[in-house]
Amino acid sequence: MATQRFDIGEALDEGAFTGYRVFVFALCFALALMDGYDAQSLGAIGPAVIQSLGLSPRDFGFVFSVGGVGVLVGTLAFGMLADRFGRRSMLLASALIFGVFSIAMAWSQSGRELTIFRFISSIGLGGAVPNALALAAEYAPRRRRAAVVTLLWAALPAGGMIGSFAGAFFVTNYGWPSVYALGGALPLAIMAIMWFALPESLAFLAATGGERGKIAAILARVKPGIAVAPDAEFHFGEKKPPGAPFKHLFTEGRAAGTALIWTLFFMSFCSMLTIVAWSSNMVRSAGFGLGEASAALGWFNLGSLVSSVTVGALIDRFGPFRVLTFYFAAMACVIGAAGFALTAPFAVVCVAFVAVGFFTGGSNSGIMALGTLFYPVPTRGTGLGWAYAWGRVGATVGPLIGGALVQGKWDAQSIYLMIGLPAVVAAVVTLVLRAARGGDIEARAPAAV
Repeated sequence: MATQRFDIGEALDEGAFTGYRVFVFALCFALALMDGYDAQSLGAIGPAVIQSLGLSPRDFGFVFSVGGVGVLVGTLAFGMLADRFGRRSMLLASALIFGVFSIAMAWSQSGRELTIFRFISSIGLGGAVPNALALAAEYAPRRRRAAVVTLLWAALPAGGMIGSFAGAFFVTNYGWPSVYALGGALPLAIMAIMWFALPESLAFLAATGGERGKIAAILARVKPGIAVAPDAEFHFGEKKPPGAPFKHLFTEGRAAGTALIWTLFFMSFCSMLTIVAWSSNMVRSAGFGLGEASAALGWFNLGSLVSSVTVGALIDRFGPFRVLTFYFAAMACVIGAAGFALTAPFAVVCVAFVAVGFFTGGSNSGIMALGTLFYPVPTRGTGLGWAYAWGRVGATVGPLIGGALVQGKWDAQSIYLMIGLPAVVAAVVTLVLRAARGGDIEARAPAAV
């Protein structure tokens, strides 16, 4: 009797979005939530940190940006290690590093200590988000993949809302260190749940010859009632190419697309993190109170959250290129307008930041879905990891430039116009990417564009 050849990828693509898949998604979402909390909380409590540790605007820009360097290191290291050793173990290690050193940040007595602890904690953070995205995308049915990825990306603005509003509350009542004590305890609690409940990537288990019993048990939970022969030979549809995964980001005609996707991530993150790093300080400098300054960032995250939840459905319906071109163009316009809104009443400021958050969050969520559609499963972890890393390079450069502009006494209108320029570049790059590799990406997307 012939051995059954079982296609795991086909089973996942055709199955329903069962409760077990929702559970896997929820764990990945909870961990990604911490990324938004970390970055946004520092932006929200920035004025208090600057005053408490005696930092200049340039010093604070460096503290904020060093987190991007740590995320870059963690993303590159953990993304490639996950393709070799599995996503589950890398997610556990990432959560442990991030949690322990976030708590250490709460004990910082100087800008130097805060910088060192933030750098190390960010290494763990860098390993968490790309692997969580890749694992959630794998367990999602193909027809819902873009929506699942962008919904997971909504964890960042959701975490940002928690970080912004919690930061405003805790910094007023308990001091800024309490924000990081909470930010370290949460990922450690999530790690404990993941240790007992998070499954390994089925693609990884199939590619590395994992235990058949383990694969069958996971499939039974993913797709109840599925029939798998005891001697089944598992594969994932997309064979794992030989050699180092990084090399395959530039083979089979993917070189131009990889470079363009890296550019999109760099530009998009550059604008987003500059807004996060400096908006509270700029609202405060415009004459508003500390609570209003923190709340402005909260409204930014509200707009980002709404867009991140909805943009995936638009991409599934209209395809990634139409949606992203429009969102990047609108993003540039509303960021430029935000600087002029700072001279208006606070209600107008809130509306402006909701609009900025909506198009910024939608653009960032959209490029995550785009990267997931572009790379095949065997290299998806490495592909998303490197793209996310280049995004974090932009996230490092942007706040530094913003700090230099603030230190140089630039007016708010000019600063926000500068922050919007990368979005203009991203809109153009999106059109170029469609011309270069649009056919391949659209073939992986459910929508006909």
